[in-house]
Amino acid sequence: MGAAMRKILLSFGILFVLLVFVCQAGAFELSADMITKDGDQKQSGKLYVKGNKYRIEMKNGSEYAIIRHDKNKSWIVIPDQKAYIEMPFDPKKKPAIEEKQSHEGSRKFLGSEVIDGRETKKYQVSTKEGDANDSFYQWIATDLNFPVKTMALNGSWSIEYRNIKTSVPDSLFEIPESYEKINMPSNATGEVKRSR
Repeated sequence: MGAAMRKILLSFGILFVLLVFVCQAGAFELSADMITKDGDQKQSGKLYVKGNKYRIEMKNGSEYAIIRHDKNKSWIVIPDQKAYIEMPFDPKKKPAIEEKQSHEGSRKFLGSEVIDGRETKKYQVSTKEGDANDSFYQWIATDLNFPVKTMALNGSWSIEYRNIKTSVPDSLFEIPESYEKINMPSNATGEVKRSR
């Protein structure tokens, strides 16, 4: 597996650790520039959402991820090889789209701020999942009911969305027809095998 693919898989994992949607379910759609920070690592990319479909593009490579909750599948698409890797998708790991998360303990309103030209409400959110407790800040855009920024209390990680647009074409969530399915590398050399 190439370094670029490892980075997109890492970014994919970071995104689901950090991303907490508070938009309304259903017909919600947007595209946005995405900036993630985890310690000293900073990455940028694009996020596309349309209902229960997601596409994540990271600037560190040509690969991108598509998540199709409606099909319980996710794909890593590799345009340079005209190929894709398919993985099952656990609906429990889907970014939550309810305003209050099932593991949310408390949400305290801290005030209003403008982020990227949008009015937001800033909250301190505390969560508890099993033995793990976490607290973070979240800035919810009042016009979208969407978190344009989420950040650890100590600033060690954050995810921010900028240049938000509210229309996304369906074609962004499909594998191009000419692309071939390949299997995830299982050997130490990182060779991929094309499905036949």
